[in-house]
Amino acid sequence: MKKYLFIIIAIFTISSNLDAQCKRGEQLRITNDIEIKVVDCRDATRLIYNEGWYPYSIEYEQEDRCPQLSSSAAEYYRSSNWELSAQSYSDLMELRCDQWNSDWVNADDVYLYWSIALQNLGKFEESEKVLTKGLQELPDNTSLMTRLAYAYKKQDKIDEMIIEYERLMDSGSRDIDSLRDLAKAYGKQGRTDEQISVLKKVLNIDPNNSSVQSELARVYEDSGEDPLEIFKARFEDNPDNASYAVEYAEKLMSNGETDEAIDVLENTLSYNRDNSMVYMSLGKAYNENSDFDDAVEILESDFANKIFFPSDFSCVTENGIANVDLSRISANDSIYDLGVTSINEIKNIVRKSVSVFWNGPLGYVEKKPFNKGTEELAKAIADHNCFSIVGGGDTLPIIENLKLQNGYNCISTGGGSLLTYLEGGSLPIIDKLNLR
Repeated sequence: MKKYLFIIIAIFTISSNLDAQCKRGEQLRITNDIEIKVVDCRDATRLIYNEGWYPYSIEYEQEDRCPQLSSSAAEYYRSSNWELSAQSYSDLMELRCDQWNSDWVNADDVYLYWSIALQNLGKFEESEKVLTKGLQELPDNTSLMTRLAYAYKKQDKIDEMIIEYERLMDSGSRDIDSLRDLAKAYGKQGRTDEQISVLKKVLNIDPNNSSVQSELARVYEDSGEDPLEIFKARFEDNPDNASYAVEYAEKLMSNGETDEAIDVLENTLSYNRDNSMVYMSLGKAYNENSDFDDAVEILESDFANKIFFPSDFSCVTENGIANVDLSRISANDSIYDLGVTSINEIKNIVRKSVSVFWNGPLGYVEKKPFNKGTEELAKAIADHNCFSIVGGGDTLPIIENLKLQNGYNCISTGGGSLLTYLEGGSLPIIDKLNLR
């Protein structure tokens, strides 16, 4: 009778709180001399069930643990505690909390956030396994496909990445970043026709995407096709952009359409009189057209001594990262890199230069995507056949990471010292070697 009453008491004193269950399980183990080690709260809970105090059921454990696990996983994710976040999402799926209450725990979200947590930990192989399992259950989930393709990309599994991105395309995805990654992958494999097709699809989604227009034009050139129409479309979509006007005019000249190039450049110069690239390109066009007096007048103007000022910047605004024109930058915006137009203008200046001296990065290069301006400049100088000197300890790692060392005539880690030397000051190593 005493044992019967004790069982009744045990049933009604079982708490839904795991800490309470842990303590109760340990108490029952001691009082009943049960030789089972209580390792954690789950063991304590199951001890109560297994010793006959209450029949075990997965539903009871789900009801007990899933709400807390879900709340913890979300909080860990919000606070970027990726280790505990990944573990919590793993526990949620192990217990199949999505089957307990799909409104409370959604399998789509669990697999996605679990994979993101793993990827933030650099565990891309584990992330791949999670996403593969998730897509077995949710084969049409495009978010999981995108993450899986990214996991393949980080592991240099190009073939697998392409397959996954192709699945995304077949599903009707309009994610521009994914499509551009696919285009780049096709390019690496020399699949030019497919690369062009994907880039055109991106432009159908976003017709004024200047970087994709530039990329498509480059692919055309590399494949021997005429990119003139691409440059024309880009210029017509952005008629106020001087760098696009210059690039379009240069292509017209290379096709023997010098009169058309002059028309484009003269019109651009009428509202953009401070842009040295327009002056130089127009002088070249006049010269090619045998308009020598006009060429001399243009080339003898004072454009050559003008200082270049960026016209736009990559900023962190209240609405996130954005490309902002100089005139529209507010006091609350943080400037971290050059904007798209300014990057293209600097690249055009480099292409027309005989000698280039570069000292120091252009932006917050330690953090993507604010390294774009600096990397684009590094590539432009290395690709251009000019005499180039690069200085600065912060500049060298960028060149090394891009493997562009052979594209420069001289690289110096002493940026400040080199500037002093160019100003007429002393450079100790030069003085020591008596090379002045």
